[in-house]
Amino acid sequence: MMRILAEMLKLPLTAFVYGMEMLVKTVEGLRTIADQGIDTVITGVARTSGNEPEAAGDPIRTENISVGESATVDNNDPTKQEETKMGDIDDKDLSGDDLKLVRYKILFIKRDHEHAFPEREDLVSADIDESGFTAWKIAEFIQRLDETPVPEKWRGKAYPPGAAGGHIHRLPEDDKQYLRVFYQVLDRFAREEATYEADQIRVLEQIRDELARRPAAAVEASPAGERGGRNK
Repeated sequence: MMRILAEMLKLPLTAFVYGMEMLVKTVEGLRTIADQGIDTVITGVARTSGNEPEAAGDPIRTENISVGESATVDNNDPTKQEETKMGDIDDKDLSGDDLKLVRYKILFIKRDHEHAFPEREDLVSADIDESGFTAWKIAEFIQRLDETPVPEKWRGKAYPPGAAGGHIHRLPEDDKQYLRVFYQVLDRFAREEATYEADQIRVLEQIRDELARRPAAAVEASPAGERGGRNK
């Protein structure tokens, strides 16, 4: 009987405590809702709970990521920079009067004798096209055959005929059609202005000064001058 009376006395207190806990939870919930509403008005983005994953289709988040990634690609992405460099190196335009730094290789494409000769570099100031440059460098290569070593692959095939001393010396006339030129324009530079007129003026001034000195020297060394000296 006493225990029942004690439980009845504790019941109002338990109900009061339980009511206070519910009130606290309700207030916290209202505060959270109010905070989210304020954030939405100010930033346009509702603040999400740290335990809730972001929605995969959230358009606002997707847009933010896209903008960040775009900025990274434009400024710091090494792949993008490498593509730009390769685009510059792939330049084959030899036109213009500027100075072009050109890297090139002579290729021999005859079947079973294919070979790429060592690359070279040259400064080209002429305004020429690809065919003109190709003809020029092939002609230079043929002129250097006396000092061009025979490729190892050719030695086993006894090619070219008549090669001696480890150098090519000459190619069969019909095989010259297999020569090709691969080249890249690495960079361009502005040429210095021509000084032809200044050089001509300087030469004329030197001639003038020389002629100005000659009359006096000619009079002293002339026979008339010598006779005049003897008459005295």
